[in-house]
Amino acid sequence: MMVGTLIWAIIGLVALVVLVAGGMWAARGLLAPAAQHRLTPPPRPAEPIRETSVPDSQRAADVDRQQVIETLQTHVAAGRLTLDEFEQRSNEATQARTIGELRAVLADLPYQAFR
Repeated sequence: MMVGTLIWAIIGLVALVVLVAGGMWAARGLLAPAAQHRLTPPPRPAEPIRETSVPDSQRAADVDRQQVIETLQTHVAAGRLTLDEFEQRSNEATQARTIGELRAVLADLPYQAFR
């Protein structure tokens, strides 16, 4: 009976040490990249451009395309898009010439840049 209690005490102590060390490793950035990813919140999308300030016919800039791709990445992280959908939409965003084309890439998503 005493040996069993001692074994459970040792297991509990080891578990406590692992939890404390894991927290310290995470704080110092020493966890594996996959484990760090779980601890890192998803990136916030850039501030959206108001629809009234930018007409659909206006030419899109590289920064506009990048903003849409970052928004798509956020939706992949949230589980709203598959990787295939992300790839297709990011290609569309990269090839978009106007703000209206960029809005179409995000049309069915809850948070939309260029709205």
